[in-house]
Amino acid sequence: MGHVSYMETAVRYVVDHLSYVPMLFELAEQLYSEGKQEACIPLYRSVAESEKLQHSERLALSQYRLFSIGLSNDQSNNLTLAIQFELFVQRLDEPYQFDALKTI
Repeated sequence: MGHVSYMETAVRYVVDHLSYVPMLFELAEQLYSEGKQEACIPLYRSVAESEKLQHSERLALSQYRLFSIGLSNDQSNNLTLAIQFELFVQRLDEPYQFDALKTI
């Protein structure tokens, strides 16, 4: 798509309808698998925000993706990301848990 700000605007309009959350998640996963991490960030954030009161795997996987995308050479930032993500590690399927714990 090329314009993340457009994606963020579109997501704000759609996220009010919870029935669209699974589709947003699937789109985020598709973009992630295509290597378009920057474009999927607003989608994962919206999914995580929409499901924050639930214990869904979608929530945990969205948090994991945001964690892994956000990692950089800035150790202070990485620590903040790890602390935020730590609450969700146990909710992931085992293969993702292993990768996450290996990264943390």
